[in-house]
Amino acid sequence: MEIFELDESRLPQVIRLIKSIYEENRSALYFEKKPDDIYLEHMLRNKIELSLENQAIDIVAVEKGKVLGECEIICEVDIGKIGILVDLESRRHKIGTTLLEESLKRARKIGIKRVYSEVDSGNVAALRFFEKHNFKEIEERESNSGAKLKLFIRDIAQ
Repeated sequence: MEIFELDESRLPQVIRLIKSIYEENRSALYFEKKPDDIYLEHMLRNKIELSLENQAIDIVAVEKGKVLGECEIICEVDIGKIGILVDLESRRHKIGTTLLEESLKRARKIGIKRVYSEVDSGNVAALRFFEKHNFKEIEERESNSGAKLKLFIRDIAQ
């Protein structure tokens, strides 16, 4: 498995990944309605631009030409919001862990001191993942759509 920065050549595969995860568990992603390809492509192109300006990190795990997962960190001064997606068939193979570790390395290089994630309280696998990787739950709240979210944070400054 190799890790690459998200680029235009991988947009179609990442769009398929996002849509498949949305179909599997709509509460895992925070779209107000089902996202279409045009919206997702626009969103991903914006993240590529932010990455070029060190305002975001967006990496993908690729094996045999297939995108297996994606990790993004959207930077807000010295804190970043992290999100990790792993293809359903590729879970439990350390892809999320690899993406997390690599994205945290890159975040430190651009001055990020802490990262946080909002996780749907019903997404048990994601809750366990963040707890296992030294994120601390600091708050539970309700989203605009009424979903119960848990806020996790981790210090990454060295």
